[in-house]
Amino acid sequence: MASGTLVKGTCGCGSVQFQVNLHEGSPAQILTCNCQSCRRVSGAMQMHWAAFPRADVEFLRRDTLKEFAPTKVAKRRFCGGCGAQVAMDYDEEHTIWISMGLCDEQHFADFLKCRKMELKHTSGHIFWENRSSMLEVLQGEHVPTSEGFGFYVHNCAAPPTEGYQGPYLP
Repeated sequence: MASGTLVKGTCGCGSVQFQVNLHEGSPAQILTCNCQSCRRVSGAMQMHWAAFPRADVEFLRRDTLKEFAPTKVAKRRFCGGCGAQVAMDYDEEHTIWISMGLCDEQHFADFLKCRKMELKHTSGHIFWENRSSMLEVLQGEHVPTSEGFGFYVHNCAAPPTEGYQGPYLP
């Protein structure tokens, strides 16, 4: 592994751990996937993947690393303990896609800010036509944001103004 900034990643239960060597040209691309397969295996409306040279990714623990092939094109690698999506492997000789949600966020974000997101290849959304229609509702301008839990509903049976915890009241 060449010298660079090491970013570690781990699944939810800690049984799968890896490190990625970030350096000039790595990651080559970051994509937000909206495909139905990513949505179903993650339970999320989108997944964020980063393309790294295989030589820059090292698995430190792979106790429960499993794989399945939902298509003839790719294999998904995931933790058999907690279910976290770890990697997409398209059997490309030099590239493996790692789930950005498992990476140590601060080191990764700092690295990308230093590079001003200058990636080798265009990044963006893929399978946009398959995106969840809920995204428009959930990511609209009218949707509030909050740090921490902020305005989660802690009592679904209460009237709306009493069911929220935090600063936001509808």
